[in-house]
Amino acid sequence: MHKIILLLLISFFPLFLGAQALFLGERQERLGNYKTYALLEYEENRFQILRFNKQFDKAETEIYDGQLKLKGRYISSDRKRKYGGAMHIQDKNYLLYSYYIDNKALQRYEDVSLYAKEILPDSFRLSPDSIALIPPFDMKERLYRGNFVLSPDGSKLLLYDYEEEGDIEDIRGLTNSIRLRVLDARLQLLWERKLDLSLHQSGKRVVAIQKLKISNQGIIAILCDRFREKRSYQLKKVTADPLVYFLGPNAGEFTHFSPKLGDFFYNEMDLLFDAEGNIYWTGLYSQKKYYKQGGYFFIKINAARNQVLTKYKQSFSDSLKAQLLQRKLGRIKEKTELRNYKTISFRQLADGRLILLAEERPYGIHNFKSHNIFLLCFSEAGELLWEQSILKHNSFPKSKASFLRPYLWEKAGKLYLLFNRGLYGRESGAYLAQIDAQGKLKEKQLLSYEFKDELLCPELSYPLEDGRLFLGLQSLYFRYYQFAFLEPQSFMEAPESTSK
Repeated sequence: MHKIILLLLISFFPLFLGAQALFLGERQERLGNYKTYALLEYEENRFQILRFNKQFDKAETEIYDGQLKLKGRYISSDRKRKYGGAMHIQDKNYLLYSYYIDNKALQRYEDVSLYAKEILPDSFRLSPDSIALIPPFDMKERLYRGNFVLSPDGSKLLLYDYEEEGDIEDIRGLTNSIRLRVLDARLQLLWERKLDLSLHQSGKRVVAIQKLKISNQGIIAILCDRFREKRSYQLKKVTADPLVYFLGPNAGEFTHFSPKLGDFFYNEMDLLFDAEGNIYWTGLYSQKKYYKQGGYFFIKINAARNQVLTKYKQSFSDSLKAQLLQRKLGRIKEKTELRNYKTISFRQLADGRLILLAEERPYGIHNFKSHNIFLLCFSEAGELLWEQSILKHNSFPKSKASFLRPYLWEKAGKLYLLFNRGLYGRESGAYLAQIDAQGKLKEKQLLSYEFKDELLCPELSYPLEDGRLFLGLQSLYFRYYQFAFLEPQSFMEAPESTSK
């Protein structure tokens, strides 16, 4: 049985169905206010879909056969709970739910806690027993964050949570104290620690936590910004220094690294562990502002965390900037920078190469703006192998955000990217891009949205072991939904694709 672990948040008109490249399941009418959340588990002829209602206090399971025909719909629990996610681990499915008491008299939250309940495999009801993941505690602040992350081989589960110190525009994760719990695949606690990051620096400086990761060996990495004086990303001067803290189960296993690549506006950073425990750290930087990007940096640290193997920064090429800014190459100046690009993912491929995917997300209070995309491909040693860009434009209400985020996956040495280029009109539709090992890109329209109220949700996509992609689809106003299979290579081999 294939295993999937997720925390994520969907019918349409097929443009091409040759050689079963695109197979559509039955269209379903939405009952109540439930929306598809995840493909939680699958076998060859059985797909288990998890759905939550709009308030995330009820959950239901749908079972589909190998032809995507609905075989049953099951309510997981009649009791309302505040669900926060789901996971499939060690052949068991769990729902995660939180609990707290809002003490309005004291203006604080009490008995804040997180639990897991198994979804029983026969009835799809929740087990009567709960597993305490975060034991009850009383909050001192009014803002609270928490999440979990899995090691690359799935053997370690890191649970982390912290209370934020204040509410500052564009700054999340502002704290110094963080609680860490490492569990095995049976959800048994291996070790835990509460860490004050300010105690390990000269002077008390608050940090903004960005990302946490855990290696197969159980080493935790905490990526954060340490503020100098002003806690702001709005100023035209550098206000924060990026750091990565590393710690293990023993008190002596603690160290930290900084880029030391110059005084720049570092932003949109990410990191990952490989199977051996080596660390890859990348991100973007600017010479002007925190919301601009003039280039990227790449750092590789050995598994023992005592040697930097690769470290450099590099400005974007003029050709990439010209493509993304849609200017002539001759009009690109040395100080020209991109603006508002967000790191969507940083991942390692089967052959060891690394891919950085970033997307332009301009500011907008009411709209979800999702513009151009670029990809950078690195060798394991950090050498840039190729770069690619995709031009698109979307600007719609935030309720439509699930239609607009791209989805990237790998199959047989090729990269594939699903994205929507507009949701209305003749030129709108879903597109599939294929990038080979040399960086050559082919792009083809998968679905046409002209005169249609049915859309693809790229982020609700899951690669299957047989090479197909499981797709989730949803009508524009969430009245209907359905699922599909896509065989990407067969689809791309059909005529009328464009090369770049």
